[in-house]
Amino acid sequence: MMLLRKEDRKNLPPLYSQEKEKDPKVWVKFFTPWSNWTWYATEFDGNDTLFGWVCGHECEFGYFSLSGLQSVKGPFGLTVERDMYFRPQPLSEIKGRKPNRPDHDGFVKPMSKPKTTRSNKPRTRRKSGSPSGFSGMR
Repeated sequence: MMLLRKEDRKNLPPLYSQEKEKDPKVWVKFFTPWSNWTWYATEFDGNDTLFGWVCGHECEFGYFSLSGLQSVKGPFGLTVERDMYFRPQPLSEIKGRKPNRPDHDGFVKPMSKPKTTRSNKPRTRRKSGSPSGFSGMR
């Protein structure tokens, strides 16, 4: 899969052009299908360097390279992918989501509280540690 289409190259604004914007527009989303790393590109130098919102262990602004993304290899030969269904949107919409469990955008919807099936009664122990009464010690 081609990570950056000709259309994306044309639409992505040049580096530093959105640095004064309070809410820059995100144009392209890249992600690793085997982990939680996601790159949201806001600017491009026209050659190899991108700038945007990067979410991995933490989320922060940073530079990343197209060649670097293309060189990443995951388990079973998986590679970084471009989200084909991502539509350009303001960064505030992406930051407003809570990363927890991935949904189709790489972010999560709030988890519901798990249902408990166990009884809340305290467990009782047998006199010995084994069901037969034999403790294994002589």
